[in-house]
Amino acid sequence: MISNKNFPKITIITPVKNAVTTLEKAIESLIRQNYPNLEYIIIDGASTDGTLDIIKKYENNISYWQSSDDGSNIIAHNEGIKKASGEIIAFLNADDFYEAETLKKVGEAFKENPELDIVSTRFRAVKNGKIVAETNAEDATMKSDQLLKIPGMNARFFKKDLFYKYGFPLTEDNLGRVFISNDLEYLIRFTLKGVKNQVLNHVGYNYVMHDDSLTFSKKSDSKIRLYEDRIFIAKKFLNSNEFNLPKIWRKTFKKWIKKYRAKIVVGYFKEKKFSELRKNLILGIKESGFLKFIFYILKSLLRNQEKTIGF
Repeated sequence: MISNKNFPKITIITPVKNAVTTLEKAIESLIRQNYPNLEYIIIDGASTDGTLDIIKKYENNISYWQSSDDGSNIIAHNEGIKKASGEIIAFLNADDFYEAETLKKVGEAFKENPELDIVSTRFRAVKNGKIVAETNAEDATMKSDQLLKIPGMNARFFKKDLFYKYGFPLTEDNLGRVFISNDLEYLIRFTLKGVKNQVLNHVGYNYVMHDDSLTFSKKSDSKIRLYEDRIFIAKKFLNSNEFNLPKIWRKTFKKWIKKYRAKIVVGYFKEKKFSELRKNLILGIKESGFLKFIFYILKSLLRNQEKTIGF
């Protein structure tokens, strides 16, 4: 056990639903941190597969847990933030895991520089037990070109006060649907507020890729939802009077509207959903003009291979 020499209290929040095969590994990775000032909160969404048995097995290592049909993962995130008593907050997905000494390194960084708002680590993507991608330290910065490509929310540790100063994660998009890309939205929000982020050259977090993940999914309908999120985010910040957007952000968001609307059109074309295709084609022309939008559609069609957005 690391000696408690004024290490800040860190609250780790795990939202979970029906993750009986993976939750134990996530919990064990946290226990092995041996961090002296730790609070662990699990918010379960009324699991029915044995997940609750895993939670009860580790009750002595869990500061607080609850189980109810909360409706979505992000509602569980927000509930965890409200319950947290730590100065620092981070989110551990039920199918992911931490690398050794991550919390120690993060705690030391906050202890040495109390003015920090966020401490970020590098992270990996793991599939079938094999590392398929690994970020570098530059990827964990909160510069617009890096943040918009690789949010890496779970590999970041936040001062809890940020959520109370600048707002909790949004739970719904403009259509009243669960807002999948809420993490990217609030990372942008925090960045535009000028938060102080320190990057540790340490791989701290492992994202486990699987077919059911919306972030890593190659299914067309899942991609379309993520593309729609990007457009929602772009319009939200472009139309907001709260932020004086730097030129590079404004340019990027305008490009997003054209780029992702075109990807949506191409996605519906592949799915042969022609009524949705027509609706988005009209929207794209209204948003960007005929020639520009057709150019982006052609550009999207000509790409031989798309990278999954969100990583």
